[in-house]
Amino acid sequence: MELNPQGNGVRHPLTKDQLVFGSDPRQCDLVAVDDPFVSPVHATVQRGEGGRWFIKNARSLNGLWVRIEQVPLEAVCEFQVGEQRLLFKLP
Repeated sequence: MELNPQGNGVRHPLTKDQLVFGSDPRQCDLVAVDDPFVSPVHATVQRGEGGRWFIKNARSLNGLWVRIEQVPLEAVCEFQVGEQRLLFKLP
């Protein structure tokens, strides 16, 4: 779910085991076209072994909040890609 100053924004259901986030609509499932801080392919959200979800930096210019390569996503957590703040919530 996208987060904005007004609260919760657009929801993006996890419909497959991997989703790609970035600014290039030809390569990405989740697209942020108006954010100059988001790389064409910025990050992937993927389900790993045991059904645990991870977000992984895709060698983006600005990284994921603290420039780390991979972070496990727990039941509810927030992360930022460029200027886009997102909420991850398992059903």
